[in-house]
Amino acid sequence: LHYDYLVVAIGSVSNDFNVAGVTENARFLENIHDAEHIRNTLLDKLIDNPTNTEPYKISVIGGGATGVQLAAEIRSAAIELKHMRLTERDIDVTLIEAGSKILAPFNPKISLYATRTLERWGIKIVTGTAAKEITPDGVALGKGEMIPSNLVVWASGVKAPDFLAGIDGLESSRGNQLIVRQNLQTTNDDSIFAIGDCAAFFPHGAERPLPPTAQNAHQQALFLAKHLPSLLKGKPVPDYRFKLKGILISLSRFGTVGTIGKGFFITGRPARLMYN
Repeated sequence: LHYDYLVVAIGSVSNDFNVAGVTENARFLENIHDAEHIRNTLLDKLIDNPTNTEPYKISVIGGGATGVQLAAEIRSAAIELKHMRLTERDIDVTLIEAGSKILAPFNPKISLYATRTLERWGIKIVTGTAAKEITPDGVALGKGEMIPSNLVVWASGVKAPDFLAGIDGLESSRGNQLIVRQNLQTTNDDSIFAIGDCAAFFPHGAERPLPPTAQNAHQQALFLAKHLPSLLKGKPVPDYRFKLKGILISLSRFGTVGTIGKGFFITGRPARLMYN
């Protein structure tokens, strides 16, 4: 396939950080098939054995937006099934984060609100210790503690697909992302652009690239869609500038929290309406 310009926009995959046992004993959440498997597993364990009252233990590893929202949805599903009298069995959910708090990259108020809300609804939050190994019986933590788990879901970060690392001499990051200039061109090839999760974009003066979020990927896609036609006519692509529109985190039935605009903190029904 020949091209004048190439846009690499292949997204990301789960990053297991070489933790032992992840591939064999944990589930990822990368696509609809993974989500359906987790859902069907829960329904099978809760509904097919309605008189089993022993809690089904689930550990979610990763205290970012994905892990937090997943933990909340699982806990909410357990409550709903019990209210509908489809099962007497409960779900014990443990959220594990290696850092000092969940949702660390966001406004501290978001982290505090989410922590208090999840704990109030029975979700155990373990911070300050990383998963050392995933075994068939649970999660072995770096501090020596073992968290028994019937199901482990790995939501601890993403990386670009491995084949991008060093492909055709292109510069890549530790997470296999193609490093791009301010106009989203790759640093070593003017004819190749990269956007979204597979691109490492460093804003002017920043030491770290923008996080891999849908909001950033969407803005980059619109940016290139606007400027690539002009490039074909010989006009250079200007610098890309990300505009943060806000962050909203769904805690399922337990609430929604986030910031809008230039950091205005929002919770409750207004946040839920904006999220939906």
